[in-house]
Amino acid sequence: MTKNKLIIRIKWLLPMALILLTQSCQTKEKHENSKTSYKNKLIKVTVQKVNTDELNYSLSYNGTITPTITTPLSFLLSGTITNIFVEEGDFVKKGKILAKLDESAYRSAFESTAATEKQAQDAYNRLKTVYDKGSLPEIKWQEITAKLQQAKSLNKIAYQNLSNTILKAPSNGYIGKRNVEIGELAITGIPILNLVSINDVYVKIAVPENEINRFNKGISADIIIPAIGSEHFKGKVDKIGVIANTVSKTYDVKIKVANKKGVIKPGMACDVTIIMGSKEDMITIPYQSITKDEDGENYVFTVDPNSKVASKQVVQLGSFVNNKIEIISGISRGDLIIIDGKQKITDQQKVTF
Repeated sequence: MTKNKLIIRIKWLLPMALILLTQSCQTKEKHENSKTSYKNKLIKVTVQKVNTDELNYSLSYNGTITPTITTPLSFLLSGTITNIFVEEGDFVKKGKILAKLDESAYRSAFESTAATEKQAQDAYNRLKTVYDKGSLPEIKWQEITAKLQQAKSLNKIAYQNLSNTILKAPSNGYIGKRNVEIGELAITGIPILNLVSINDVYVKIAVPENEINRFNKGISADIIIPAIGSEHFKGKVDKIGVIANTVSKTYDVKIKVANKKGVIKPGMACDVTIIMGSKEDMITIPYQSITKDEDGENYVFTVDPNSKVASKQVVQLGSFVNNKIEIISGISRGDLIIIDGKQKITDQQKVTF
């Protein structure tokens, strides 16, 4: 390319660049002017003055019935199950025989050790007179005595093994689960039945992390179980979890409820109302006035009563109280907040009300 042609091209490109730069600046200026113009535009909203009150409030949860005591039952020996005398849901009393193992091998062992003990006892009885007369060496007598004690110990163990082929209920309760059938192999320590006690039951609820510190043992609860009807059951908080669920970030709380009639069954769903009492200087606002931003923070719009400018204000939420939501921090008594029309405004937007 010759020098003259290069100069001509530069002279042509330079004006074009200046034109594009000018247009870009004008577009940006128009955008800024448009943005400023929108913020200066008065948007009609509804506002509410923030007040504090002393409120009697309660917290509501969904709960599930669980037994207060669940006892897994297993054989202390391995063997083939020959009898099962209960089904799931059966009520059993302490001492009732629940299941049996094939006892043939254990009975043979017991009969063998019993015979050995009898022989040792007979030898002891015959030779005791001889020993008492001084005609039997001390070492021989000690040997006879040791054999008798050993025979008794072995027979006691064999008898205990034979007894352990029978599984009995350790207390009154209901058979909650049956894990085996006749003919299956029972393994030492592996539960074949679950025994549950439901004279009292637990109502288990999941409490959010921002509410768990309000719970104390003994707080009253009102429970309705739809499967039973409209009857109200009373209970008290008995156990409060200290480790949160890693997914839901909730804590397990258990409420003990009397169940003398046995009508409340494990697994039933229920509605729970916890009576939290009164709280002074509580700020509550309509939940519709709260928005969540892209960072996951909750905020409201407050309005300066003089300049009529709306400002975004991050707030910390508490509990739902009487169809409103508690505000722990972020706004104060006397502030004006937007409760309707917030979808149309941005931070520092001028409004009218």
